[in-house]
Amino acid sequence: MKKTLRDMMAAGEQMLVPCVYDALSAKAMELCGFNGVLISGGAMSYVLGVKREEDFSADEMVRITEAVASTISIPVIVDAADGHGESPTAVFRNVRRLALAGASAVTIDDGGGDFCPGQPYHGK
Repeated sequence: MKKTLRDMMAAGEQMLVPCVYDALSAKAMELCGFNGVLISGGAMSYVLGVKREEDFSADEMVRITEAVASTISIPVIVDAADGHGESPTAVFRNVRRLALAGASAVTIDDGGGDFCPGQPYHGK
């Protein structure tokens, strides 16, 4: 049975989550004894052969998440960058897709205010 992130947090269990980039690297980290993994945007960029997180699609992010989550029995956290959406509704839909693909948690970069997806945020 898969241990959930919620269960781990409720028990006060500390997590050390290495960055992974595919199902094989995730399985290796699970076999090494880690209790969770993080699919980083940078790692996804590397695997997909692009320079920036903005250069791959939400579909590719979901596909990698599904492959990783279906291979391991530990929680998967996904770095979804700006959410790969042009609106809050699009970001919400992408996060929901990641959850359905097996993500236990998703991180979203908060640009705050007048943030433009794909552009660096230089806030106040």
